[in-house]
Amino acid sequence: MQFYANVRQYPDMIVAEGDEISDSLADGISAMAGRKVTVRKRGYKELLELARKNAEHAAKEYTLKATVDKDLFVRLAKICGREISRVECMDISHLGGDNTVGVSVVSEEGSFYKKDYRKYRIKAVGNNDVHAIKELMTRKMENVAEGSETEADLYLIDGGISQLNAAVKALDEAGSAAGCLSISKSRSLRPQKHESEVSIEEIHEPGRKNPLKFRKNDQVLLFLQKNRDEAQRFAITYSRNLSLKKRHVSPLLEIPGM
Repeated sequence: MQFYANVRQYPDMIVAEGDEISDSLADGISAMAGRKVTVRKRGYKELLELARKNAEHAAKEYTLKATVDKDLFVRLAKICGREISRVECMDISHLGGDNTVGVSVVSEEGSFYKKDYRKYRIKAVGNNDVHAIKELMTRKMENVAEGSETEADLYLIDGGISQLNAAVKALDEAGSAAGCLSISKSRSLRPQKHESEVSIEEIHEPGRKNPLKFRKNDQVLLFLQKNRDEAQRFAITYSRNLSLKKRHVSPLLEIPGM
């Protein structure tokens, strides 16, 4: 009754087992559905066994994911020196220095929260990701101060130590105590064949000279990569859409008097 009251999608027949199954259950579900729903107590043994196996598998997967997620955020908290729940990943995109944009994507406890994704038209001129990140973080902190955006526990920057330092400077100027990391690829060209190898991805931490290194299959690294990849996708899509709009405008219209 609780399940179908929430789902609000009713089948023609429900197969269940147990002495608690009664005609009143069928009447109650039929009343909610607004039509007759048959509840069978016998037969369909193979179907019930399949349902039980699926339930056991789903329960194991759920438990495993919850355990992994808990360990992941505990480790992130140790790295950042604070509890982590809300993560925002920042990225810059442009086409040859034109139509420079910035974006932020949000994840809450590991799940993307698209309602809080944000786009920014970057005013900094030229192909300079460091200046662009500084402007993006400064504007974001202004929005946080105004209440139009929610401050994250951790800001993840797509870039190296220069981009990280620019973001940290903006956070410091705003008086924010949020954590900040950046993710970038090292210059190593050595092919990696095994999941247990150390990844070429590097995680940069404020005040730390050498980057943090993780194995390719490390859950913390995979989580940060997942956020970075989503930010890149969102930024590239936004930049391309702006470029397409600009291409539909004739350059002749930019001539004074035309």
